[in-house]
Amino acid sequence: MSRIWIVLGVVLLLATATFTLARVAHANHFGRHWGGPLRVVARELDLTDTQKQQIKAIWQTERLAVAGLVRELADEQKDMDLADAAGKFDENSISPIANRQAVTLTKLMIEKEKVISTIYTRVLTPEQRTRADSWRAKWPSRLEEIANRIANEERVTEGPSPQ
Repeated sequence: MSRIWIVLGVVLLLATATFTLARVAHANHFGRHWGGPLRVVARELDLTDTQKQQIKAIWQTERLAVAGLVRELADEQKDMDLADAAGKFDENSISPIANRQAVTLTKLMIEKEKVISTIYTRVLTPEQRTRADSWRAKWPSRLEEIANRIANEERVTEGPSPQ
């Protein structure tokens, strides 16, 4: 059961990373409403008020597509909950739903990359792009750290390995 919570945590982490930029870009007053990770991004990239407004405009053009995909994912999750009600696991029932969810998540990741690319090419200065590239280059190692924590937790849960 703890494995489910770990996987859910990783999925939520990825979803949060995907939508944090979009959520913050949607805020009416960037300086006051940019919280959490986006405040750090705005500060580290030294975004100007003009750049923040440009990001907001980019988000406005993409938000309906993202909202539709999030609704689609919510509907698929309802289907999954029904298929797996009361803990009755049946791979044949949940596999098609999981495949639909995978397609929806793929579309969401594509939208995320589209927004990031647009901001990168239309809003950021060359210096800001270099800093952004450095941050993005660190993401795979962060995921590796998460995987290692998950793997180590499993070993602790299972007890010592036989020798």
